[in-house]
Amino acid sequence: MSLLPRTPVCFAILCVCLAALGCESWDLSAGRQAYDSGDYDAALETLEPLAKGGNSLARTYLALMYDEGSGVHQDPAEAAKWYLLAAEQGNAFAQYNLGVKYEKGDGLPQDYFESLRWYGAAASQGDALAQTNLGVMCEEGRGVDADPEQAARWYRSAAEQGHAYGQYRYAMLFERGLGVERSDQAALHWRRAAAEKGDALAQAALARHFAEGIGTEKDPAQAAEWFRRAAEQGNVGAQYELGRIHEEGLGAPRDESAAREWYAKSAAKGNALAQHRFGRMEERSKRYDRAAQWYSAAAEQGNPAAQYRLGQLYLLGRGVAADPDEAMQWRLRAAEQGYAQAQIEVAGAYESGRGAPRDLARAAEWRRRAAEQGNASAQYSLAEMYRRGHGVPRDNVQALMWLGLAAADANMRPAAEAAKRLRKSMSATEIEEAEGLAAEWMARRGSG
Repeated sequence: MSLLPRTPVCFAILCVCLAALGCESWDLSAGRQAYDSGDYDAALETLEPLAKGGNSLARTYLALMYDEGSGVHQDPAEAAKWYLLAAEQGNAFAQYNLGVKYEKGDGLPQDYFESLRWYGAAASQGDALAQTNLGVMCEEGRGVDADPEQAARWYRSAAEQGHAYGQYRYAMLFERGLGVERSDQAALHWRRAAAEKGDALAQAALARHFAEGIGTEKDPAQAAEWFRRAAEQGNVGAQYELGRIHEEGLGAPRDESAAREWYAKSAAKGNALAQHRFGRMEERSKRYDRAAQWYSAAAEQGNPAAQYRLGQLYLLGRGVAADPDEAMQWRLRAAEQGYAQAQIEVAGAYESGRGAPRDLARAAEWRRRAAEQGNASAQYSLAEMYRRGHGVPRDNVQALMWLGLAAADANMRPAAEAAKRLRKSMSATEIEEAEGLAAEWMARRGSG
């Protein structure tokens, strides 16, 4: 698979090659003009004899025509043949395209080593496309041992020529500290350079710098602007983020209509986060059937929030036929991914016996999982199970530990009151042990 989008004919490169060689014949010029104007029959009639006669630029044009199916039947193998002939004559553009064909296995057997060889030949002549692709292969270890430092050198060569995707990839190395010293500021610099050239990936990445204050001050308005630019180019992630910005009023005015528009665009392209958010908007508008459709699309992709909401719709019979078993299955899938609210609901089902066989031990285990994530409600409920010995051995030390943690939430006054009552029935040693366990839990959570 190509590491860069399929690049159209780079006429500027070919023209430079012509000028450098000083050999642009009238026939070649006429062939080029015919190609440019879309008169492929005339282009073929003029260029094919020149290509067969050994003209490297004519061979490159002929290869492109077979690659695109322009005036001829599309034939990747025939294209590869002509690219090879031109590449062997030193044509950098042909060398780059031959590298792409070997990388993709398009018209030739896939061969990363050959791809590297031809990218290298074009890159050594200064071809920025080849330099970037070569950098990606060095970074990812395709056809060669992974070498981030070598990747960085090739990305830098392309970036300094102003190649937007090379700048984007170079920024990624600075962000991760691969092959270069980690630097959020350098990542910001190169992403901005690529973003200003219109690269949508770089625009979306630059927006996150401003949204999260990475290498710069937080600037929600700048984040919104760069997400907008990327979104308008069809970047699916940016479309989701722009929808969230308009829904929540982050750097732009709250605008439910705009949020719906951008969520819908992103959701239609399969973004699970957007599908879930769009489903939530539909649910709040009581369009339950549409909410169920979007939740289902996201849930099938593994989005736990959507799985939980879909389970709730099945439980309540909203937009779908009520089905307690289906509701439990979706809530379980969300719970197993660590979605705390689903874990609490699953625990409640096992404790009550509604939607699942009554099983207090399982109820306690699911409450523990939610409690370990810091959910105060689950911590309080788990404490009560320890205090009463429901599903777990009765243990006041564990009960007080979880009550103390739950009470740290200002909204959990009942937990603080229950802890106060429980302390009266415990020894000083037990209280000290519970407080020590709570402190250890807080330390683990803080270090994690």
